[in-house]
Amino acid sequence: MAFGQTLGDVVILGLLVAICFPYMGHSEDIDIVGMQSPIKALLGENITIPCILPTNTQELNPSSVEVSWTKKSSGGEEQVVYKYLGNSHEKQRAGTSMEKSGLKKGNASLILQDVNINDTGEYTCKVFFTPDKATGTIKMKVLAQPNVVVTSSKSIVEPGKEKTFTCNATKFYPKEVKIQWYKYNRSSFTWSSLGGATYTTAVEQNSDGTFNVTSLLIVVPNSLKEDGDKFSCNVTHESLDHDKNVTIILKVEEPSGNLLSTILNINLIPVILAIIAVFAVGIFKVPPKISDIVGLDDLVHMKRSALTFMVSGFKLKEIEIHLYIKRAGLEEKYKVASWKYLSHNVKQSTEDHASGGIGMVNYSEVSSQKNEILPLKLKGSFMFYSCLCSTHITPDKDMDEGAELFIEVIHPARTFQTVSQMLNISEAERVGKPFTSKNLGTHVGQ
Repeated sequence: MAFGQTLGDVVILGLLVAICFPYMGHSEDIDIVGMQSPIKALLGENITIPCILPTNTQELNPSSVEVSWTKKSSGGEEQVVYKYLGNSHEKQRAGTSMEKSGLKKGNASLILQDVNINDTGEYTCKVFFTPDKATGTIKMKVLAQPNVVVTSSKSIVEPGKEKTFTCNATKFYPKEVKIQWYKYNRSSFTWSSLGGATYTTAVEQNSDGTFNVTSLLIVVPNSLKEDGDKFSCNVTHESLDHDKNVTIILKVEEPSGNLLSTILNINLIPVILAIIAVFAVGIFKVPPKISDIVGLDDLVHMKRSALTFMVSGFKLKEIEIHLYIKRAGLEEKYKVASWKYLSHNVKQSTEDHASGGIGMVNYSEVSSQKNEILPLKLKGSFMFYSCLCSTHITPDKDMDEGAELFIEVIHPARTFQTVSQMLNISEAERVGKPFTSKNLGTHVGQ
């Protein structure tokens, strides 16, 4: 009697343990299928991160299933992204969801809407269903394809004159990018890579985490034979299946009424230009040339923007380059940034000016980041130098719309030379505050 009672107690205890602790002695780790790393997502698109149980898994009851999605960043920080508990959803990242109907068949894939750069990381999917559990890990990389635009400083150029092509690659991610220029020779039907007269700025980061970069190509056609030649900007980036190419056509025309050049024939032009250049270097003072300012078409209210311009074709003497702004209705112009090259002590210096009162440059930004202004020698250009200049502005639409930017160059060959362009600022979400007059930069009368 005592033995039978003891046996019955043991059976009852065993049943209680099985009910209260279903994973003890029965739990099995099941591998998730279809989680091949890494997956790639384009910025702004919707993507589904797979988490699918094996086909032999029993049909699940969604009300008794628990799903957990976590993400580990590159820095090792782990955070919960999404949780499903029975019939309740817990979203830690906005725009996450899971199809409840698919869960019955073992599909616990996570849907991410409007992917952003912060979504990059290693994702872990855990599915708990009595008496088993399944775990899988997959890495996701967010990419943004570059927008590539090529423009030229002028539509038509004469033989021996300089022409600047600008290639802007914007809104790409990650930062690593390669830009290469190519030339198509219409006479020989061949493409060749270019490197000598190309200049690429440092990569700049936008407020959304994407990047911009600008590359300039300086072309000096020798003859009318180069009319119709093509120049292509080739951009290589991880987000692209194939390199992105944008091509522009060179237009070379003889100046009207130039009978002498026509008689001498285009084959003599390179020789004549070389002789003139040698005498110009040795005897005459050759003034520098100033390109258009690149970046003015992309100005947004209260958004830090990069500007780039080229000062080229000067002998390496003492030279000063200044950037000014003149606001509509005012007579004064205000200095934004300067650069000097002093030949007697071979010293370069960069001088940044706070001009917060005119809503252009935040002093706290430029004080820790010097403007990138580098003197670069052009190969085969008879001792001429070029300076690729880059600076930043933060325009205020209310105060700076319609204002003019001036580039001023002081050089022994040209004491005073300016080029001006007007600002056109697009509307955007108004963040930050206009700078007060106490931060007004140095101003110079006209």
